[in-house]
Amino acid sequence: MKALISSAAAIGLTVSVANAAIILDTSPANDRADLSTQAGQTFTLTTGDGLDQALNSIVVFGPSDAGNAGLTTVEYTLKVWTDLDGNFSTWDPGQLVAESTNTSTIAQNGTGTFNFSQEVLQQGEVYAFSFTTGSGDHQAFRPGLTNVDGIRLTDGALFSGGTQPFGGAYDASFQIDATKVPEPSSAALLGLGGLALILRRRK
Repeated sequence: MKALISSAAAIGLTVSVANAAIILDTSPANDRADLSTQAGQTFTLTTGDGLDQALNSIVVFGPSDAGNAGLTTVEYTLKVWTDLDGNFSTWDPGQLVAESTNTSTIAQNGTGTFNFSQEVLQQGEVYAFSFTTGSGDHQAFRPGLTNVDGIRLTDGALFSGGTQPFGGAYDASFQIDATKVPEPSSAALLGLGGLALILRRRK
């Protein structure tokens, strides 16, 4: 029986283990701005492998100057939301998908790193991230921005005051690190199915 359980554990590992990687990167920044409340960034999960992704971290790049210096010293929690209408060009965060396990500032000439517990983001879905403080969700923040073709998103948008500032020409400068969620192999499914039958018979 112990050997059987060990085999099952090995099968489980083949289903769940994958390498972490940066799946979305709009750095480096070439500008910066103070954003008002109802601020955030939408993005669409589209990776070439077509797999869902388990969220590890989001790094947000800070501004090159202090601007509203108060915004670079605030301790933020980052939250990821579904997009209600599936349209990245509108600001309508829906259901909470993930909340960072830590708080961080978004410091001048620095970064804010927000860690997650591998909540799964689904391929092809539109999401929004925003920042929470003691004043509530979707708070003002001051990030680095990019408007460089080939770096800025074609399927995401920056928001401030619930609308796209700067004519929609900029995105926040950020990186998303995630781990592939592979589809179970046929062998793994057969192995787990066989184990379930054996355990059922033993009862």
